[in-house]
Amino acid sequence: MIAGAESRGFIFGAPLAYVMHKPFVPIRKKGKLPRETVSVSYDLEYGSAEIEMHKDSIKPGQKVVLIDDLITKGVDEPYRMFTSRAEYRILLRQDNADLRLTEKSYKIGLASEERFRLMTEKYETVNDLARMCDEVNLRADVINDYLSESNSATLSESKRISDLASRPEISLDELLNFVPRGTFVKFSVDLPEVEDVGSSQRRKEIIDSVEIGVKYKGYIEREKSIAEKIARLEDLKIPQDFDFDKVSGLTIECRQKLLRYKPTTIAQASRISGVSPADISVLLVYFGR
Repeated sequence: MIAGAESRGFIFGAPLAYVMHKPFVPIRKKGKLPRETVSVSYDLEYGSAEIEMHKDSIKPGQKVVLIDDLITKGVDEPYRMFTSRAEYRILLRQDNADLRLTEKSYKIGLASEERFRLMTEKYETVNDLARMCDEVNLRADVINDYLSESNSATLSESKRISDLASRPEISLDELLNFVPRGTFVKFSVDLPEVEDVGSSQRRKEIIDSVEIGVKYKGYIEREKSIAEKIARLEDLKIPQDFDFDKVSGLTIECRQKLLRYKPTTIAQASRISGVSPADISVLLVYFGR
């Protein structure tokens, strides 16, 4: 059977149990399960906490797989999950969760064909709109009044939509009001009309997706590069008894964890709680890669 500790364990454990046709055992904070429970308490940095599961959920001798990020990241601070600890948090964003996960969900039977179709159509429009923004210029005489009202530098010549949208004070949604007639048809951009709440939200998601890609392009490309580099070099060996204190650029917490656990490869180091992708990049640079 499969057990999952809230809440990340539910997200991955329950679908896995469904696909594998196995029982799922929820492990929750004290007081959240309806029937008789067994519990265990543990110390936190500040105070203590207690988790429970149903008393009759697991029988002696049964094999159980525990699904939780804590099984690889440690349990020193299980309820202090920091955004800064998320691996590649610029790539793993809320706005692109459907792009990253819907196809996988559809293939294992969790997402419906309709949901998969809607996701596919959405990102076809996102790609078409992004291409239009990269290729279409807005004339200075058309856009300068809006730029001035937005406290943004005016233009002396035409400029691409994507260049203008990269400015923090400029809204892509508002820029689209100045696009020449026929441009959307030319680039096959089929933005939903604002007819109801659903179509309005869908339109907003498409425009937001393109705008995030434009405004944070440099950061996104940098993180993709780091992710690809770590994937290629994660088996790079770390010398035995290496002194991490002599590597400048590592956080104090990272040094403490590396000295404590003494990983032998970059892959092992990347799975230690408190060692961020930025720390791994520093190690890769130090070892000449």
